[in-house]
Amino acid sequence: MGSGRARQDGHGALRLERGRLGKEPVRELGELVQNRSDQRLAEQVGLERGQEALAWIERPDPARDTPAQPLALLGEVGHRAQQRCSLRLVLGGTQSCERNRTAAHAPVECVQPCLIGAGRPVALLLLEPSLQELAVHERRSQPRVSLEGGQGCEVNEEDALEELVAQIELELDFAERIAKAGDEVANGEHDDQFPIDVFQTGSGTSSNMNANEVIAALAGEDVHANDDVNMGQSSNDVFPSAVHLAALDELVNGLLPALEGLADSLDAKAREFDDVVKSGRTHLMDAVPVTLGQEFAGYAAQVRQGKARVEATLARVGQIPLGGTATGTGLNTHPEFAERVRAILSEQTGLTISAPADPFEAQAARDALVEASGALKAVAVSLTKIANDIRLMGSGPRAGLAEIALPELQKGSSIMPGKVNPVIPEVLTQVSAQVIGNDAAITVGGMQGHFELNVFVPLLARNLLQSIRLLTSASRLFAETCVDGITANRETLERYAELTLSAATALNPYVGYDKASEIVKEAAASGRPLRDVARDAGVDEDVLLKALDYRAMAKPHDSE
Repeated sequence: MGSGRARQDGHGALRLERGRLGKEPVRELGELVQNRSDQRLAEQVGLERGQEALAWIERPDPARDTPAQPLALLGEVGHRAQQRCSLRLVLGGTQSCERNRTAAHAPVECVQPCLIGAGRPVALLLLEPSLQELAVHERRSQPRVSLEGGQGCEVNEEDALEELVAQIELELDFAERIAKAGDEVANGEHDDQFPIDVFQTGSGTSSNMNANEVIAALAGEDVHANDDVNMGQSSNDVFPSAVHLAALDELVNGLLPALEGLADSLDAKAREFDDVVKSGRTHLMDAVPVTLGQEFAGYAAQVRQGKARVEATLARVGQIPLGGTATGTGLNTHPEFAERVRAILSEQTGLTISAPADPFEAQAARDALVEASGALKAVAVSLTKIANDIRLMGSGPRAGLAEIALPELQKGSSIMPGKVNPVIPEVLTQVSAQVIGNDAAITVGGMQGHFELNVFVPLLARNLLQSIRLLTSASRLFAETCVDGITANRETLERYAELTLSAATALNPYVGYDKASEIVKEAAASGRPLRDVARDAGVDEDVLLKALDYRAMAKPHDSE
């Protein structure tokens, strides 16, 4: 990276000239600053204020045998207009929207971009942010401060600290104003300022710049939407990062607890109905007896399997492409920026947020979102099966199965008095259909990664977040207003168990398949109970008592 070469002129001033020092900082200027009172600087900047403090870290300087205590400003070398000096202090934190804290003021005389400090950069400026609810075009993680200067000035060693203090104080003011603006946007105070439609440029640049401009305007005088708010970032890494974070947050804190709650409700019913025998059904036809509790236990397991499928996607959804800027190379951002932001995001949200497996994969493809949507589709398929079973079992009340009764929530007809419909199961199946449709569009959107950038990100965001929210709400609604209130019609269920001709399967070990088939045909033709027909066919009463025990038939391997 380009840097500057420092030399002392005849007047004792330190001047930076064009040159290269490789990866090393400008050591002469660093030593000059280090020789001054670091504590005085800390007091002047007010760095005793909680987390708004520089972390003074003792770290060995590889050029010395003894530890150094430098004033280390984490710097970023970047090409700006007319090769201005770019000195940035990294801030920790995120906001549900733009938390950009940058500025371009207070000149430090440099000809080339440079780093100030001796040894390695070891200090961070941490401003405590507040994390609000995430949203697609409102959430971004953009913590940083920049100190920028003009060209060709001289830094007198007597004035260097005072000038640097003034710059830092000015940057703190900029940071606080931009952070405050971000808080306002995240709290929904300016939602009317975001008119951009979902169907826009595929990188989300329109929404990104919408947010940048709103925040810049709120932050006040001299804050520029591109130079300050968007500094060190690109729509191409920030916008998909926001989508991943939004999806991750809503999956972890919304959908997963909702699915667990639904599974718990189904489990409770499984225990309540454990001894209720009924006819099993395959191909919608009578089958050997089961218990109602077994069916509900199966539903609970199905929901938990779906929850596990969603959980299996979280690690990859949590890989955010922040730091890749335009094409994945990281041009114009500090090499440690994304890593530090991810660490702070993880600490403040409790979410597992990590670096991508490869920055070019993370920029060009949205496979993790496609994978998450696939898991949501599987959940939707499961919920459709469960809802359909429950509404079929509740059909009636006189001409249907009428095996269970669902809570009555509303009138079922505008013309038929007293009719009650399975409203909530129908809601759940419609939600599931929408999620499956969303997944189809997400699949197509995931294919649209052309070279270094996927260009369907707004659609992916809209559909995925809608699917998560729909499943979250519908799962809670289904559990609380339907499953928890289900009651079993025990007499009807046990009568069906007695009537099912498939119970003759239990006679096979005693009379053989062929004779059991004859008994079934006679019972079907005559309408008589299976037990009576079998008795007339010569089956011993002891065999009938043992073989046609429907509860034992439903649980053949339970211990006595």
